[in-house]
Amino acid sequence: MPWVATIARNEALRLARPPRADPLDEAALPAEESHEEHVLGQADIERAIAGLSGPDRQLVRGRYWDDLDYRQLARLLQISEGTARVRLHRALARMRAALVET
Repeated sequence: MPWVATIARNEALRLARPPRADPLDEAALPAEESHEEHVLGQADIERAIAGLSGPDRQLVRGRYWDDLDYRQLARLLQISEGTARVRLHRALARMRAALVET
């Protein structure tokens, strides 16, 4: 009986909440970018990657272009998995900062 009461209470609370916005509502979706904006965005990203050190570039490209996991990245650069995670995190932070400046 307590189990059924808990389920009933949770359902009543769910029904009392205001409806959420439909995630597929077209008004909520960002406008499509033009081809020119896409190309410029890609150029900015390439510039941000070029500003990284060689090993950091390898980390970013290995993770996002070659779809390597952290263990594979660590093996590639002969570092520990934890070090690969931290260095990738820091490299992405430097890229974000470079993209904000642009």
